[in-house]
Amino acid sequence: AASDVYKRQTSILSTFLFKKEWSAFHLYKNLASPIADAAKVLIGPALIALTLIPLAPKSLAKYLTLDSNVYRIRIGQTIVGEDKIYPNLLLAIPGDNSQTKIEGINVKDPSFNMASTWIEKHEVSKAESLGYMVVEPEAVIATHLNQLLNKYSSELIGQDDVQSLLDNLSKTSPQLVSLTVPKIFPLNILTTVLKSLLSERIPISDLRKVLEKLSTINNKNLSPYELAEIVRPTVVGLLIQQLAPLNQALPIITFSGNLEQMILNIATQSGENGLILEPSLIQKIVSSINNTIENLQNENKKPVLITAPVSYTHLRAHETVLDLVCRLLLEK
Repeated sequence: AASDVYKRQTSILSTFLFKKEWSAFHLYKNLASPIADAAKVLIGPALIALTLIPLAPKSLAKYLTLDSNVYRIRIGQTIVGEDKIYPNLLLAIPGDNSQTKIEGINVKDPSFNMASTWIEKHEVSKAESLGYMVVEPEAVIATHLNQLLNKYSSELIGQDDVQSLLDNLSKTSPQLVSLTVPKIFPLNILTTVLKSLLSERIPISDLRKVLEKLSTINNKNLSPYELAEIVRPTVVGLLIQQLAPLNQALPIITFSGNLEQMILNIATQSGENGLILEPSLIQKIVSSINNTIENLQNENKKPVLITAPVSYTHLRAHETVLDLVCRLLLEK
């Protein structure tokens, strides 16, 4: 739930180690060590008091280009997020049982696009009694930033960053690193494999497991994306622990045996042309997945779709509507 994410974000807000211009990367969770200053948050003049670093007067000029209450998040030179914050107010986010409307400045929260309200500080007790979660303005920015870091994680890692991760791993597994990179796979191939995994929000924090799997592959003609498909089952444990607490059942969704076999047969026949299905069947599959997910989410469950490798590879082109869908690929 969005409220749970905000609670976690508020609790870790003090761990942000911002550099100049709110450059972000000591908090990124999917990596074993800090990576390059690729993400920056620019803030309007009214928000300067919220920063965790002092700003010299000379550096304020760039912030004056933004409206007073606006912050802007960039990946490189590309603007990926922007919103308005009221530093003297608090954001009230309705819970599942909130029925009463609260007075204030009505907005959509930037991370989840939920109807929310900026309220005065003296309204906090009233808002909480009505089932609202009240969030500090700093946590609103932090949560939005964290969402975007996850979304664009594959764009934030480069060869220098991967080399830094390898240097760190070589302190405990020197032979594994030296025998795998660059003897079996060069640095640029490993970087592309990790980018591919991150693009699907698969954690790469256990780089040792990734290298151990790559070191067993004898076919050097495989593309980085094919290598990523081979590596994926190796990090299933990391993926599962993001989805379900320890010792708690993980809700899963599977295709019927007949549908799975039909997809496998068509994929085999289609070859490099991709999966060719009737549009009506594709719509029926996607609609059925969405309905099942919505039903499980209404029970506060976060489901995972499990498919055979070939089915998964081809069905990625037909993403479900809900961004929260997580996909788990298991080897047969």
